[in-house]
Amino acid sequence: NFSISNGSEDFGYAISGGYFDQSGLINNSNFKRYTASARIDGKFKERLAYGLNLNTVYTKNNRVPANAPYFGRPPGIVYSAMVHSPVIKPYNSDGTFNQLDGQSYLGNGTTSASNPLAIIEGIKEELNNHRSYGNFFADISITPDITLRSSAGLDLNNYMGSFYRSNSLLYRTSKSGDPYAQSSSGSSYNWLWENTVNYKTSFSNVHNLTMLAGYTAQKETVELNSVVARSFPDDQVSTISGGSVTEGSGTKEEWSLASMLARLTYNYDYKYLLTVAVRSDRSSRFGKNNQTGVFPSFSAAWRVHEESFMKSLKMVSELKIRASYGVTGNFQIPNYGSIGLLGQGLYPDGNNTNPAIYPQTFSNANLGWETTKQTNYGADFAFLGDRIYGSFDTYNSDTEDLLLFVGVPASTGFTTALKNIGKVNNKGLEFNLTSRNISGELSWSTDFNYSKNKNEVIALGGENEPIYSKGSAGVRHITRVGDAVGSYYGWVVEGIYQSQSEIDSAPTDKMAKAPRPGDFRFKDVNGDGIIDSDDRTITGSYNPDYIWGITNRFKYKNFDLSIFFQGVEGREILNLTARHMKNGEANFNSYDVLNNRWISESQPGDGKTPRADRSTGTHGNNNRPSSYQVEDGSYARLKNLTIGYTLPKSMSEKYADNIRLYFTAKNLATWTDYIGFNPEVSLQSQNMLTQGEDYGAYPLSVSLVFGFNVTF
Repeated sequence: NFSISNGSEDFGYAISGGYFDQSGLINNSNFKRYTASARIDGKFKERLAYGLNLNTVYTKNNRVPANAPYFGRPPGIVYSAMVHSPVIKPYNSDGTFNQLDGQSYLGNGTTSASNPLAIIEGIKEELNNHRSYGNFFADISITPDITLRSSAGLDLNNYMGSFYRSNSLLYRTSKSGDPYAQSSSGSSYNWLWENTVNYKTSFSNVHNLTMLAGYTAQKETVELNSVVARSFPDDQVSTISGGSVTEGSGTKEEWSLASMLARLTYNYDYKYLLTVAVRSDRSSRFGKNNQTGVFPSFSAAWRVHEESFMKSLKMVSELKIRASYGVTGNFQIPNYGSIGLLGQGLYPDGNNTNPAIYPQTFSNANLGWETTKQTNYGADFAFLGDRIYGSFDTYNSDTEDLLLFVGVPASTGFTTALKNIGKVNNKGLEFNLTSRNISGELSWSTDFNYSKNKNEVIALGGENEPIYSKGSAGVRHITRVGDAVGSYYGWVVEGIYQSQSEIDSAPTDKMAKAPRPGDFRFKDVNGDGIIDSDDRTITGSYNPDYIWGITNRFKYKNFDLSIFFQGVEGREILNLTARHMKNGEANFNSYDVLNNRWISESQPGDGKTPRADRSTGTHGNNNRPSSYQVEDGSYARLKNLTIGYTLPKSMSEKYADNIRLYFTAKNLATWTDYIGFNPEVSLQSQNMLTQGEDYGAYPLSVSLVFGFNVTF
């Protein structure tokens, strides 16, 4: 990275550029990024100020299918490697990848998986993205108190993607390849125009007032195209032209947002602060009856340390008490989410098929904004001449009319529909503290942060029926009143049957055909003496109890040291790899926790791991969705450690103003009980209803960085 800047009172500029190149942990994966930016700021006489910002970014991403199950298309590399037996050979005697000789399946009922090394070489995917964005603004001073600002911005984004699955890759037990190629491209054009007028005045030496009003408009157009080819005779030509084109698609979408806003800011002698604001947004994404949302906000603060009665408290250098209330809106839904769209298909007519048009999505003219109403109370403080300072905040927010895809009766002709439904509450606190422990030639400072949040569903509309959500392995999530959004859902493991008499005296497990000693004993949640589907309940949540971080910075003469620890407590992970590698069926490679499995009544193991049973589905059905597959995802991590040395001026002044050498280690160590590669994982991170899944996640890398900073 480099940057150059210069300027005067009336004109200034800055130019910067950067290059980033990173190889992935898995062969054939890498990421490159090129960046450039320029900024100009200037004034023309006393009444006109202007500025221009331009940025361009080009990225080239060679990807491999890492985060996917072993049965995905293409199969996930990480999980395929994890499930493989350690006793088979990865290569043939001629050096080619072994995909047939016991590699994909060992027989005797073991489950098949593709050779992960063959996947690495057999899948080629490249994504190239070029984005250019910038904005221009002009401030015109009408009077000393009134300023007009107009700002226009553009964001142009273009990408091209290519994907090829080679003939040489055999999918699991296949004897021949299934070549497939896809070429895709997309472009988006987003413009934003903002116009505001600002009035600022003071009177009687103690009253300070600022008022702002404005109008903004934004629009984006997106165009996507894709072509698919199959039947490649060989792997010599891996582009679309090497095969037979079988399908293609093209879409063009757009959305727009128009907004009006106003804000008033007042303070009395800089001790009592007040801000009142309101904005009205109209989005094209919502139904024609409900496109506009109005969002007010209010905040007040009292700078207590400015009061005369605080002057005698020399140790308090700052104390500000704050309170606020505001409403915000969410419109992040598909562009035509409120409109009943039509799809194309075929329908049979005797021995023939004819083209047809059919309803594809549910129409909802009343679909509107999801709104969040939040109240916040907090304080900023500093003591001992700012040697100790920080902030404390507590909040309570209610999100109403959530935008969710929910199940609808089959009689409608659809399975799901996008609706405004329910209410969710979030309440919590945030705390930040900085202390300058030692100053002088040896200095030491500490930054600490802590945050805690409780998420709870308050209502789901109508009869408050729960929402059951499918993730990567069927229905394993539930959103219901009284619990967190997207909680894990299944049976609860109470223990392990130690004897037949214990099985005979336990509630009848209708989900297990013939349980035996060593199988799981599941909880009769509703107490009816039977274990069935009605006994499924909450088994955990991805929402943590709290998150924390602490940074210590040391400096001695020309040396500096920074150590950053970060952690999460109380988070649980739905480890879907446990379905195959902790189930005791031995049809895959297994986690070593099975070394502590139940063997007999005299050898009960750790009391948590069931017996080995290749046919558990016909016995205790230990592999059903349960708390056994939910694991503690709490962790503490040494996130960053940096050691630096700044050259003395006597050594560097001939060449530069400042030269600093440094070494940084990232993700150096993690302490966790989680069995997977990374406790900070969520396969379905974009879907709030199915968060927290691990289905063979990409490992977290340890980075060692050597570098230098030079200032001229």
